[in-house]
Amino acid sequence: KYSWLLAVPGLFHWRTNYIDMIHDTYSGSEHAAVESTLYHNKNYLGCVQGNKSMFHHKEEVATRAFDARATALFYRLLPQGVHAAQPTQVDNYIRKLSHTTFLAKVEEIRQYIFRAAEQSPRASEPIDYEFSAHAKFLQQMETYKTLKYAIKHADVGLIKRVLARCCLLFHGSDKSKYAFLSLYMTWLTQTDAASKELQDAILANGLVNLRGTDDGWFEMDRLNEFFNLQMKTLMATRRTSTIDTVDLFRRTALSASYCTDLKAAVEAAFGEHTNGRHQVKDASREVRHLAYQIAASRSITKHMRGRNSPFKPTDTLQRGVGLLNSGVKRFNNTVVEGRWGDEEDLDNATTTPISALDDIITIDDDSDEL
Repeated sequence: KYSWLLAVPGLFHWRTNYIDMIHDTYSGSEHAAVESTLYHNKNYLGCVQGNKSMFHHKEEVATRAFDARATALFYRLLPQGVHAAQPTQVDNYIRKLSHTTFLAKVEEIRQYIFRAAEQSPRASEPIDYEFSAHAKFLQQMETYKTLKYAIKHADVGLIKRVLARCCLLFHGSDKSKYAFLSLYMTWLTQTDAASKELQDAILANGLVNLRGTDDGWFEMDRLNEFFNLQMKTLMATRRTSTIDTVDLFRRTALSASYCTDLKAAVEAAFGEHTNGRHQVKDASREVRHLAYQIAASRSITKHMRGRNSPFKPTDTLQRGVGLLNSGVKRFNNTVVEGRWGDEEDLDNATTTPISALDDIITIDDDSDEL
């Protein structure tokens, strides 16, 4: 059992690979640009990459598409006299709802589409492929948004649950490297391979908080990326023929803390403070327009007699269930048994195998197939 090893999970790179998986699975194409595809949603929202990185552009498209589809599900529940095309009427209707009534509508939406049976419908029953594509996307984006929330609030328990889900989803999407890493982090943090104290420390060690607020946490590997960017900027702006890279980095490292304190003192003296936080554009108008389009087209309304669709994404969850057993066997053979081949020598590796994930993966009670 490990009692001192402190692995650092790269949760930011985890997020980038997860978003890549979402887009690989749900982008669709120009020839199948229906409401259940990200290709359609991106064009309707008017999302362009611009100066944003590819990851932030993809995340923007996926999260806004999630918000629009969830809003469209709520539009289905509006009573007569409240028109989804009129945002003011919708806002007034929501304000008048009691806390209990609003939560009841949220639960109705959850029961309607956030179930394993909707993500992986039985082949023996009529399948609404358009609705199923929405269900797959929403449920898998829920996992991503849970991870993002857990990181922001340093909720180690939620991070553990997400890592376990990734064992299935990454296996089902051919993300072999992160499928292996998901098993590795699950093994370290949720089995007897490490002590309880070390399990929490491993996940907490992957987070950092520079602002000191409850919701100011972010990934340690993203902090490293910020540092790498700063070093690249320094090399581009301050490197000269008389100062080599080693001297430049050494002087920067020695003066960084002083410059930080000096900046804080100058700002306090003049009463002006710089804000380095990225300002996100309010996209509520575009999201509501897309939500109305999805609701009006009945794309997200389930057809009990089935419905065909030009877009049929891979059932990542069901495929992951089929491949997980072989993935666990390879992991145990490689890590637990220490059979790395000629590259690694792990004679002292712990021998706690992953025998089952039943206590980690939650399946709906009404689904008897997964």
